Amino acid sequence: MVVLLVLLVFGVAGSLIWSTMRAAVSPPVQYVTQRNGTQSTSSGTPLSDTRSSMLYTNTDHTDKVNGIAWSPDGKYIASGSADQTVQVIDARTGKHISTYIGHSGAIQSLAWSPDSTRLASGSEDMTVQVWNATTGGHVLTYKEHTGAVYGVAWSPDGTRIASAAWDDTVQVWNVTTGAPLVTYKGYTDTVGTVAWSPDSKHLASGGADHTVQVWEANTGQRDVIYTGHTATVDTLAWSPDGMRVASGSIDKTVQVWDALTGNHLVTQNDLGLVYALVWSPDGQRIANGEELQMWNVVDPKITLVTFQGESGNVLSVTWSPDGKSIAFGDAFGKVQIWQPGTA
Repeated sequence: MVVLLVLLVFGVAGSLIWSTMRAAVSPPVQYVTQRNGTQSTSSGTPLSDTRSSMLYTNTDHTDKVNGIAWSPDGKYIASGSADQTVQVIDARTGKHISTYIGHSGAIQSLAWSPDSTRLASGSEDMTVQVWNATTGGHVLTYKEHTGAVYGVAWSPDGTRIASAAWDDTVQVWNVTTGAPLVTYKGYTDTVGTVAWSPDSKHLASGGADHTVQVWEANTGQRDVIYTGHTATVDTLAWSPDGMRVASGSIDKTVQVWDALTGNHLVTQNDLGLVYALVWSPDGQRIANGEELQMWNVVDPKITLVTFQGESGNVLSVTWSPDGKSIAFGDAFGKVQIWQPGTA
């Protein structure tokens, strides 16, 4: 059995992204082990791993950090906040690089272009803005949504952006001209998260109707609908090999399922409200918040170790391209970068 350290995180109380404010109560540390669908839970002292260390904390934001993204070249970390700014820092040192100002509402999501030269930000002002990552200059604004934009994803082939909004749509558009290409209308309620498959052929999206839907990026035709969640799906991500999708919900679960068939593979329960998740670049682990947790998805005897320390409310999380570090943003305006242990 492989036991993974999950990192110390910040905040117990804070604002929710999709739901009303909740008073958080610190539960005891719990170890949850899932074996072939059978779950056991025990309480105790979290295992320590001296190889885990916090590298630095950045406090440039003045409000909760809803979106965070590591640049594909590994050099920068961008964070988007309810303070309506995007901050870019040096990923190695934490030094402030630039601030992008232009939105008139809280920023909810971020996405880098594959070549790390541009950055897209989605906001409650119903727009997506694209920035020059080197100069901070504004490139274009996408204004076709009629509701707050909560999810933004850049296609791996670099040609399109998908944006998910509270107008119950996901829209795919040209990153050079801003011209709309496809509008997906498969939802009956707000849509708050979207992710591209690694081959840029499909999109997965999740929303307040509790479903995750996989559809063809060129046509908008739905291929798979996953109905395993019982509450709003706040976050999702494709595995690096494109075979699985992981989705996190305010039903306090992360569920992993087959991207082609929609067949359920794994559920991790009792996680707290899951606002964010990310696969490790090697596809072997998932990190998720509200309380930051890291767990193994390769071994069928999955062991999940959760450590809730002095605070919580992790709202966004990203993994470095080399797989060595994790960055997260919290409800108190902080960005932290950790080097997790591997045991």
